[in-house]
Amino acid sequence: MKNVNTPVLSNIHSSLHLIIFAACIVMSGCLSADKKAEHITFAFGPDDAGTVQQLIDVFNNRHQGKIKVDWAVASRSTDEFYQQVKDDFASDKPSMDVIATDVIWTSALASQGWAEDISKEFFASYSPEEFVPATMNSVAYQFRIWGVPWYTDAGILFYRKDLLEKHGYEYPPTTWEELVIVAKDIMKKEDMPYGFVFQGADYEGGVTNACEFIWAAGGSILMGDLSVSGTVKGLEPEIITINSPEALTGLETVNRIVNQGIVPDNIHEYKELEGLEAFMNGQSVFMRSWTSAYGNFLQEETKLLADQVGLTPLPSLTSDMPSYSCLGGWNFMVNARISEEKKAAAMQFIQFMTSKKSQQYRLVKGGALPTRQAFYADKNLMAEAPILELATQVLPICRERPKSPKYMEFSPVIASAFNRLLKKEYNPGEVMLAVSDEIQVIMEQ
Repeated sequence: MKNVNTPVLSNIHSSLHLIIFAACIVMSGCLSADKKAEHITFAFGPDDAGTVQQLIDVFNNRHQGKIKVDWAVASRSTDEFYQQVKDDFASDKPSMDVIATDVIWTSALASQGWAEDISKEFFASYSPEEFVPATMNSVAYQFRIWGVPWYTDAGILFYRKDLLEKHGYEYPPTTWEELVIVAKDIMKKEDMPYGFVFQGADYEGGVTNACEFIWAAGGSILMGDLSVSGTVKGLEPEIITINSPEALTGLETVNRIVNQGIVPDNIHEYKELEGLEAFMNGQSVFMRSWTSAYGNFLQEETKLLADQVGLTPLPSLTSDMPSYSCLGGWNFMVNARISEEKKAAAMQFIQFMTSKKSQQYRLVKGGALPTRQAFYADKNLMAEAPILELATQVLPICRERPKSPKYMEFSPVIASAFNRLLKKEYNPGEVMLAVSDEIQVIMEQ
């Protein structure tokens, strides 16, 4: 197998300024809210690392009597969270003031008039060159800026470094075929139930996994403007297409992996949490997950020791083909219907949460990849947070999902078809046919 420069999880030793920052967090815990303060409701899913609430406490401490941020903990599932945001914004009295938004939501929220155009505020406080280009692209729509990049994410392969070394594997697999071979070997020798876990449930996480298999085979998921009759008219963002021989090869690859007996029988029910639990409980050799899952191995109560785990880019189809990761991550957006006073307070909160100090704190304490480019050239910080070094390899090979106001309508079609492949209800060809047919129905409606 090819040599891949693979950082290994290690203990994190916080620098002095982060220790001081953490001390401020501890000191802020007992502060009371000022009734005269501008109250901001921040909507975001759970944070297992605990860094989000800690930073909110620091912000509230610094702005006591002026601004008070309350965190409304939303669903862990991006699909369910998006529905919560839609329901709230469509109501007569929306309650969400600042929203942490998935990178795929920008065009949908902006086109509905729900998100505030913050172009003026953004350029007054930031420069686009400060951010990783892909994250900057994720907040742009129709030449306007609708959010501020918060943290980024990418699909990677976690593996049991200790078990690979024990059984003579010097490096992790670099192709899907090699992964199957290694997984079968270690499963047998260690009496492990699974060789590989990933996200296969009927939700957005399934779409990201489908994308990565299709991209690895040289396929693509493109936006095209199709008429009801199916005639291609141009490249305007109106519909998703995956119908190509390469895309079929990618789907055939995941089909072969599933049929090799190395994944759970109910892989079609797995989301991030189920995969992480299986991997951390010693039930699987490999796990496809996001870079943000790294933070779970930094916690004191982790079931799997840090030096037992390795990280590497996702495998490719063959040794002479590249691999690709799906770009994930979250941004900050502002409700367009709140008062000017709330908008001003919201921007102060966003500026604090996206500051260099806050991003570094979340990186070191929770493994959240920063969106600011400067971090990726900091060799000292890479030694402190090894996930940062892997990110320098993975972010250049990240691809984005189609960017369109209609993406959130078409995405469930792909998720469902991919899920049915994993349940063995569809073969790879039927997946592509189902996606084409169901999108046609949506277009006709």
